[in-house]
Amino acid sequence: MRIVILGSGGSWPTPLRNVSSIGVKRGPEVILFDCGEGTQRQFMKSPLSFMDVRKIFITHFHGDHFLGLPGLLQSMGFNDRRLPIEIYGPEGIEELIEVIAHLGHFKPSFRINVKSLGNNDVVDFGEYCVRALRAVHVVPGLAYALEEKMRPGKFSLDRARELGLPPGPLYQRLQKGESVEYK
Repeated sequence: MRIVILGSGGSWPTPLRNVSSIGVKRGPEVILFDCGEGTQRQFMKSPLSFMDVRKIFITHFHGDHFLGLPGLLQSMGFNDRRLPIEIYGPEGIEELIEVIAHLGHFKPSFRINVKSLGNNDVVDFGEYCVRALRAVHVVPGLAYALEEKMRPGKFSLDRARELGLPPGPLYQRLQKGESVEYK
């Protein structure tokens, strides 16, 4: 997992800091948390590609957290994106994205799936999930926790021998990632 702060400035950008946006690279996908204006340019200055964004989580509807969406979505379309994108946010996100996705003469070339979340909602993506929690702010908003699920470690034959584990069925179970008890 690689976390890239694309913007950490509050309310307005400065010459050295863009407004809120965090990219999380997990394998081939990028998960974006907030999308302040200028996020697409920040991607171009980073090691991440905005074309790899698969999911976007918006915390709340102050402009410095979502006004980058129109430009980002349109740039994805101009770059011939075909993969669908998922966008999550607090109640009202569906209406907001409906407007944003059709600003000007833009029609997305890809499907945009939108879902509102509430306090303690969990979106499960298999190897990880994202938990939404109510944020304390002047407007309704959410905080997010990306939670990776437990993964089995790799079996080490040398380490098994070091520990005195006898060869046989235990080795096979350990190679499959099963937990074993040995006395």
